[in-house]
Amino acid sequence: MICHFSNKDIRSFLPLSSMKLENYVISKLFSRKRGYGDFAKWNTNIINGLSTQESVNLYVISPHIGLKTRVLRFENKNVHYCFFRGERRFPFNYLDLKYHISQKNGYKRNRNIVKSEIQRIDPDIVLLVGAENPYYSITALDIENKPVFLQCQTVYANPERKLYDGNFDQYRWDVEMKLFEKIRYYACTGKMYYDLIKQYKPDAFVFPRKWPASQFPNVKQLPKKYDFVYFAHYLNRKKGFDNAIEATAIVTKKHPDVRILAIGSMGKEGHEHLNRIAELGLEKNFDIHSPFADYVKLLEYVTQARFALLPVKMDVLSGTIRESMKLGLPIATFRTSGTPALNKVRETVLLADIDDNQTLAENMMALMENPTLVEKLKENMALFVNETNTANRNNANLFVRQMQAVIAHYENGVEVPEELLFKTNEK
Repeated sequence: MICHFSNKDIRSFLPLSSMKLENYVISKLFSRKRGYGDFAKWNTNIINGLSTQESVNLYVISPHIGLKTRVLRFENKNVHYCFFRGERRFPFNYLDLKYHISQKNGYKRNRNIVKSEIQRIDPDIVLLVGAENPYYSITALDIENKPVFLQCQTVYANPERKLYDGNFDQYRWDVEMKLFEKIRYYACTGKMYYDLIKQYKPDAFVFPRKWPASQFPNVKQLPKKYDFVYFAHYLNRKKGFDNAIEATAIVTKKHPDVRILAIGSMGKEGHEHLNRIAELGLEKNFDIHSPFADYVKLLEYVTQARFALLPVKMDVLSGTIRESMKLGLPIATFRTSGTPALNKVRETVLLADIDDNQTLAENMMALMENPTLVEKLKENMALFVNETNTANRNNANLFVRQMQAVIAHYENGVEVPEELLFKTNEK
């Protein structure tokens, strides 16, 4: 399994740099610091789920920032890990970032490490989780005589990305397209991703992406201080932060004291959004908080809001929507290719068309003003979460069946069972 992730348990095994010199320098130059934190929790869930399967002997290859050694191998809870230093040491990592040195040489160092590990392990199948992060996904281009099963986190080569993603990166697009040329086995969520994959790879075998899920943590509920929370890794147009700002401006005409908690990194679009907040006179309405290193602490902070404002545009169904539902926060969001499925049986979230800030604002005000609606949504969310948890219990077994089908087809030409493949009516 090739991926990238980090969690507290894993970091306890890793010899990591203190980053003292690096943080001293960049704090002087850029007024910010780097550190270690949890991310890509879904990969932790996949690892935990597959590690319980008797038929699976799992090896995980992952980059990690700040690793003092070039490569570190260890075993923990029936999983064999190989971590490698995913970037150059300070200050060369910043030179690399500025001049794209690793991109220009095709991440040769990372590719050599992963190629060597794959030869050492000699696996029956290689799971690649995410094609859109070239610093590790590009390594799959070197895998020969093994089936590669791509677990799509997204499809970066989506024409809409050029409209909504202020950090659009042509290199990421190009690497993903090379992977589509090579790989034949995929798993995805949502018909939008299915259609893109089949457009780029007509003979692809596409499975529904059914990842094992971990038990949702017990989250301490904090006193309510905000009307809405918006949270994402980055506060950007792709995640609808621009729409959150514009809709809030409309809401303030009737509710001038509405309060929004926004959690995430500002990124390249940061100044643009801050300037727009200032232009609209919304400084007192927005409280912006940097990301949390600890996942549970993030969720606890989110509970300070009564509702969630999550106008995502490119996600089929974002993880933040699922998390908000589990926290019992009624949601105002956009109608993507996946969110209407939440209302298929009963109304679970309030939907507006993408970029329809007026309707988004009206939905926000409906949550603020209609307690009967709020209680109904909370009840429906609880039902949806319970139904989803029941369905998720078999995901690890289904994942193994999918892998077995890929191996059988690749090695012996055994037909992939139709019932395992993605159904175009799935959301």
